[in-house]
Amino acid sequence: MVILRQFIHCAGIRNPGQSVSLTLTTVITENEKIQAIIPGHVQPDENSSLISWDNRVVIPGLFSCHEHITLDSVAEHVPDAEVGVVFALRAVRVCGRFLQNGVTTVRDAGARGAVNIQIKKALQEGLFSGPDLIVPGHRISRTGFTKWRVCLEADGPEDLRKAVRQERKRGAEYIKLMVSDVLSGQGTPYDPQYSFDEIRAAVEEAHELGLKVAVHAYGGVGAARAIRAGVDSIEHGASLSDEDIEMMAENGTFYVMTYKAVYDALADPKTPPRLRKTAESMIERYHETLCKVRKAGVRVAAGGDSHGFDPSMEASAMLKSGFTHAEALAALTVNGAALCGMPDKGVVREGFIADLVALDGDPLEDIHALGKVRGVAKKGQIIRPCEGSPEC
Repeated sequence: MVILRQFIHCAGIRNPGQSVSLTLTTVITENEKIQAIIPGHVQPDENSSLISWDNRVVIPGLFSCHEHITLDSVAEHVPDAEVGVVFALRAVRVCGRFLQNGVTTVRDAGARGAVNIQIKKALQEGLFSGPDLIVPGHRISRTGFTKWRVCLEADGPEDLRKAVRQERKRGAEYIKLMVSDVLSGQGTPYDPQYSFDEIRAAVEEAHELGLKVAVHAYGGVGAARAIRAGVDSIEHGASLSDEDIEMMAENGTFYVMTYKAVYDALADPKTPPRLRKTAESMIERYHETLCKVRKAGVRVAAGGDSHGFDPSMEASAMLKSGFTHAEALAALTVNGAALCGMPDKGVVREGFIADLVALDGDPLEDIHALGKVRGVAKKGQIIRPCEGSPEC
């Protein structure tokens, strides 16, 4: 086995929860892992290479915890016969952009035809470069759900149990349920889609199989039922009640925000007036909910939901809602690692996976530094060298 050893010079390391002063640092990676972190800029030996991120601040690789890499519900409709090829090509492009922007882990949130499972297999076989993927297969919805065309329809407790088993058989790594409507639905985004008994049946079956359950829920009765049923994460969650949030804190339920998706609907001049009004109200509720979630100690992660993940925007929304810079950085790194079951990611630490991002600025001082990515390493492989680096 060939050992790839690198000495990465940087201006300092920023981990969430650590407020030490920035000092010149050398991160030594060996193959996929961080072998050592040494003060100062140490020169490599003859068997190692040097990566010069001298003036950049290094943070852990970013997590986007709610995405649809096939863009199946936002891009042009694709006939069934073309789904495999078109979705795969879309995913290759989307995943490449994630890496360039410092996102080294993506949790997909469902794909038509469960194509995301095959895409992950192609990634693991080295057919294209991309972030590590966590995939659920389909979105599971009730029959006639607004976006049923991109979902697997299932009704009743027993049908849902079977759907969960089928997803596990296909290779799903977690289960995704649609328990409230969507922004573009005929009613409100808070309209419930499944009964408590249906959600509970899916959760029980998934947990028995060792799978977590994530639910699409903006709020309302659907979210309340899901939290009571013991789901592992609420996705979107723009408007949650005090009781919902209290129970999430008790249960250890994650909150996965997708602020930009709602903001884009509000900012787009083509958005119909009715939806614009809903989006405007939802933005206000988002900040109220985020504030309460933080105070309750619920762990927060974030994602882009097919709208182009913007870590700076998600983090800025958190800051506006009372989060500290360190808490916002945690939502984009270590919290994502915990949600995805990756205990050796999310922190720059000896023995951890060498997913590293070099920034032009300190995100604990200026959160917009998250948008100034100048270098990326995924599992020790340099994806995007810094300007002026010998690797360019």
